[in-house]
Amino acid sequence: MFTPSELAVLSLLLEVSSSPKSGNVDRCHDTTLSFHQFIISALSAFEGFRMAERGESVGKCIYEAVKKSVHFCGTNVHFGAFLLLIPLVTAKAKSKKNKAEIIAKKASKLIKNSSVEDSIFLLKAYRISKPRTSKAKKYSLDEIKEEDLTINNLNLYRWMLYSEDNFIAKELISEYPISMEGCKMIKEFSKEYNLNDSIVLTYHHLLSKLIDPLIVSKFGKNTAEKVRAMAKKSLDKKTFKELDEKLISLGINPGSIADVVSSSIFLYLSENIETLKEVLVWKSKILDLQRE
Repeated sequence: MFTPSELAVLSLLLEVSSSPKSGNVDRCHDTTLSFHQFIISALSAFEGFRMAERGESVGKCIYEAVKKSVHFCGTNVHFGAFLLLIPLVTAKAKSKKNKAEIIAKKASKLIKNSSVEDSIFLLKAYRISKPRTSKAKKYSLDEIKEEDLTINNLNLYRWMLYSEDNFIAKELISEYPISMEGCKMIKEFSKEYNLNDSIVLTYHHLLSKLIDPLIVSKFGKNTAEKVRAMAKKSLDKKTFKELDEKLISLGINPGSIADVVSSSIFLYLSENIETLKEVLVWKSKILDLQRE
């Protein structure tokens, strides 16, 4: 059985290795970042996940994960994914049941009960990784100062209320609605497809529904809406490669969608880890037959 911290690393590894994911790094190609940077980042964040599993403060754990990732990769790789996964790791460690909905609710409760110190740690994590982020209504990451957080008593929850247009922030304060939808999609697709294809299909369905804040921050909302429209027309495995090549040629990577797919995988595996075991057993049986 995987521990919550091991499950978080596994979720990141499964997300990046699933292919094809239009516009984003996968095992078949790099973009502005490399496949190996994602592998290294996922593994280097393990101690941050372990801290979360032990119940240390969410902000401190995010900072630790980001710090190690940037140290080994030289740049931001998983900022959004760490924000989503670390509260889930703590919530799963504290949950007696593996039900995704319960874990998601507990994770959001951690954000609601966070401290100003957690917000300061998040700001420090942002400063060492410098990810692209969309503008908030107020107190944007690229503008706010530590004293603003303290004077206004902004814990993570109160701070993220100003960023509800960014679905990563909304996930954290609203019990992970997109991740829960993604979890259900993976479960439904897995009745017919293998895990790779279930993750890929979930990624593209979410891409067809959501405006990716990373695309907004790089190219503006109009481009993000065009990408969503293109994805709606490409909900067929046969056309994923074409969309993938199109987005890569334009330098467009829907990184926030990838982040929320990672948290979807975590919630799915929290409930359905035996499914993964069955896939591994099935593969070993095939290998046994081949040896005969």
